[in-house]
Amino acid sequence: MDDTFFQAVETTADAVIITDKHGSIEYVNPAFETITGYKKREALGKTPRVIKSGKHDLAFYKRLWSTILSGKSWRATVVNRKKNGELFYTDHTITPVKNKKGEITNFVGIWKDISEQKKLEKQRDEFVSLVGHELKTPITSLKLFIELLQKKSSSPYLSKMDMQVDKLTELVSDLLDTTRLNANQFPLNKQSFELNELIKEVV
Repeated sequence: MDDTFFQAVETTADAVIITDKHGSIEYVNPAFETITGYKKREALGKTPRVIKSGKHDLAFYKRLWSTILSGKSWRATVVNRKKNGELFYTDHTITPVKNKKGEITNFVGIWKDISEQKKLEKQRDEFVSLVGHELKTPITSLKLFIELLQKKSSSPYLSKMDMQVDKLTELVSDLLDTTRLNANQFPLNKQSFELNELIKEVV
């Protein structure tokens, strides 16, 4: 291994693991030791199963091996377990290394620890859930109150109020949709409307 390349791998903050074609660990960098708690001497000769969390099913690992044995790189978010039993999340990439004949000789795994990111995402989801409950409760009460008034009055203003509450309910649901938040997808919902009618409603 070239000295410059070796120093780069040794000093990177991401964990680097090199295994043989059977998955036996031949090299780990210092970041691996820092992230997992396992010393190099404890990892060499073993397989990555040493940090297996038990959070992924058999199908997950079958897809992994099927991909890398076909010569393709594999990438996913993986939950692993440190030596002390603590779980951690990684953005995990495994790339096959081939010789001049095109035969796979090794696999190189690179992990980026994203545990803090996952923690923040969880806190965000919990916050969104709490805010959603706090917003939807008064809106639901307002909706029921309008329905009660409509039973006693046929005023057109009540119908307009009811429509606006429905729009508000839909807006809150869209804003608090964690699925869209996670995917950064907020499609533009185009609707035609009468400008004069809108102005009247506002007035």
